[in-house]
Amino acid sequence: MAENSRGARIACGTGGRIISFGPLNRAGPKTQWNNTMDNAQLHRASGPAPKTHVEHFVPAETVCPKKIDFVVDNGSIDYVSFDGGCEGSLTAIATMIEGMHMDFVIDRFSGITCGNKCTSCVDQLCCALRQYKEENEDA
Repeated sequence: MAENSRGARIACGTGGRIISFGPLNRAGPKTQWNNTMDNAQLHRASGPAPKTHVEHFVPAETVCPKKIDFVVDNGSIDYVSFDGGCEGSLTAIATMIEGMHMDFVIDRFSGITCGNKCTSCVDQLCCALRQYKEENEDA
């Protein structure tokens, strides 16, 4: 088991995997809290650019989201969407990390747990990013 720079344990062997690659075929969040949209909400509602390849990751069964979609371009996270889970918190996390370098996100958020679970939604995103990084080292 590895540790990040804060000494948090990184447990990726809890069962997540990237299942496919391909274009995003949905239009972002299904609900809006009000009728006005700021730039972040507008970006999230529109999703990534149409020709962008989106990674689809199935996280460990112990977390609420059933799928995490993300786009990485030159090491930068351009798009993140969680399918399921705490909509407000996960939208905030996705909005916050979009534009950050994936190494920074992995270092900062790996090992975070949720309640009495050994992982969390954001920890599973880090697992997905580490797996993506390993699979695309030579790309």
